[in-house]
Amino acid sequence: MSTVRRGRSRVWNESVETGAEQITRRPKRASPDERSEASESDYPDRVNRRLLTILTAGAAASLAAGCSTLDTDAIATVGDATLSEADLDEILSAADVASDDSIDVTRQAISNWIFETTVEQGLVSEEILAALPEDRLIPSYDEGIEAAGIICPTILVVESEEVAESTVAGLDGGDDVAATIAAVNIDPQLGSTNGRAGCFALADFDPQSLASPEVGALLRLDDANRYDFAPTPGPDGNTAALVVGFRPFDELDPTETAQVIDTLRQAVGLQILVQDIDIDVASRYGTFDVNRGGVVPLG
Repeated sequence: MSTVRRGRSRVWNESVETGAEQITRRPKRASPDERSEASESDYPDRVNRRLLTILTAGAAASLAAGCSTLDTDAIATVGDATLSEADLDEILSAADVASDDSIDVTRQAISNWIFETTVEQGLVSEEILAALPEDRLIPSYDEGIEAAGIICPTILVVESEEVAESTVAGLDGGDDVAATIAAVNIDPQLGSTNGRAGCFALADFDPQSLASPEVGALLRLDDANRYDFAPTPGPDGNTAALVVGFRPFDELDPTETAQVIDTLRQAVGLQILVQDIDIDVASRYGTFDVNRGGVVPLG
């Protein structure tokens, strides 16, 4: 399979840092060009930094539950906390942001207030994240790697795409996985592990790998699409085919189970917590979408 790169995406953290770059206190009036330049974040130290470095699936659907719009004089609410027009004006004034600046800058200021308030109000914390019941996390694993952030597949290499197609058809029809691997797999290493190659985190794939046919097959796997295949170089250098299979959560070994739960807690846990929080934004500014980094336009 293609080379992977270790690392984590930082969607929540990046949204805060981006906002700090756009909305940062300056000792003097800044020009529009200067206001667009990146600068050091002054995001409050009290915010739990580790909590704000959370993996979010690269192609997750927009989060709607728990986030709606307001049609009142309030700019935004988080639980019982309210951001008023006066509060927003004070934030923008302190950051030396002019009224004619981009609406995106104002949206980021609102987003930062929401991020801060969820933590300050004790609605989001490492302790709450760690206490989320596993049965609220596990369903996301069945939706595939893009939703869960991780997958622990069965992998085998066969001689050609024609063999792969028939292999997938057989497995979909109920053929025994171990017997199939013994019969058609041509990769000795995969054969020695019965096709188990550990778990793959979405964050470990670089853009080049994500565009490869092999990773594309992994991305297509979920509980509804148990098997797929893609062309891949064979052991002898000729073109072969990679067959991948979705392994349900209850078939994972203890090490894999722990790894999946840890990733789900980071990748999906924040979304679940936000679904449980009443977050509203005045419709003239948009709506709050945690997957897209904060307040975004409606529609």
